[in-house]
Amino acid sequence: MSLFKLPSDAFIFLLNALPMHEVLKLRLLCKTTNDVILQYLYGGQKTIPRPLEIDHITTLVRRHLSGDQTFRYLVREARMFVQVYSDPDRRAIDCTEETCFQAAATALTMYKGREWALGYVKQPPAWVTTDNDTFSIMMAAWLRLGDTVELWCLAGHSPRQVRHAFLGDMAYAAAYNNDAFLMRLLIGHRVDVMSTTGYFGDAFKLAAYKGSTRVVHVLLESRQHLSAAQARSNRSQGLFGCALGAAAAAGEFEAVRMLLPHRNNRYIYNEFLGKSPLYLAAQHGQIQIVNVLLSCPDIDPNSGRHTAETPLAAALAVGHAPVVTALVNRPNVRILPAQHLAIRKLLRSIRQYEDDSVSAGLGQ
Repeated sequence: MSLFKLPSDAFIFLLNALPMHEVLKLRLLCKTTNDVILQYLYGGQKTIPRPLEIDHITTLVRRHLSGDQTFRYLVREARMFVQVYSDPDRRAIDCTEETCFQAAATALTMYKGREWALGYVKQPPAWVTTDNDTFSIMMAAWLRLGDTVELWCLAGHSPRQVRHAFLGDMAYAAAYNNDAFLMRLLIGHRVDVMSTTGYFGDAFKLAAYKGSTRVVHVLLESRQHLSAAQARSNRSQGLFGCALGAAAAAGEFEAVRMLLPHRNNRYIYNEFLGKSPLYLAAQHGQIQIVNVLLSCPDIDPNSGRHTAETPLAAALAVGHAPVVTALVNRPNVRILPAQHLAIRKLLRSIRQYEDDSVSAGLGQ
């Protein structure tokens, strides 16, 4: 397959898999490739398994779901459920068999995690042995059918104990979909929206990771982070440990901007396993986020897993030259003697291939 026929997310995944010197060589192919790689290097990389891997795994899960007869029966039940509890003008559009398969595949991957989803593809668990009493209302939540959930609640049902073994709870669905209406509805019914223990931790961390700013606003407005900080020992840390860490690793600038004023709260900002939000941003090449965090005088630019494994060490390990440059230009960033040579080699390789690219362009 030609590089130009690859989806942009797949091309980014390819660049992430290559050593830095090989990425720089690709700049010599043509002007289009050069422009794309310059944007990749200096515009913020997506190095976490977000674009290609999760989308690809979701597609595989969706194919397996469509071949499961028990699951197809559950989907039919869910569609009839939506017919009862929703506006007839919306239900035909939002609750087709295809949208149900896709929503369920997304829910499985985001709630249970990519490793679990890969295991599901290899050996699917039996839906027939799962408690599926909440399947229909959970599907409505993942399909963003807030009016369905609202009518269901008005009919006398409580959303407080709604949870499915594979699909999670409605707060997780609201966080993923940036569904502020559903999140407000759940909070209004006194649902503990922070109690989920999914792959990304709780719903707040998932919202931060996804850049679901409307949901982040609702959670901050309702002061969910205050109660979560008090009960932190009983909460799932997820992949990133704190909400700001999740947003920083994903490069979600607006979510980071919203969370930064609350960084004194230990739920919003902590160093889970020694990985501060700055460490995570540096590790994942999020140069814009790195610059924002470095501008905060109360954030330690040397905070890492231990003395030697700092944000600078994390950026050096994966060859993120723009992040390395931003860090070494800060006078309060500690540079260990062993790092000087690695820094010079990385920055020299960038300059060398930039010169080669200019020379090749002049020769065309």
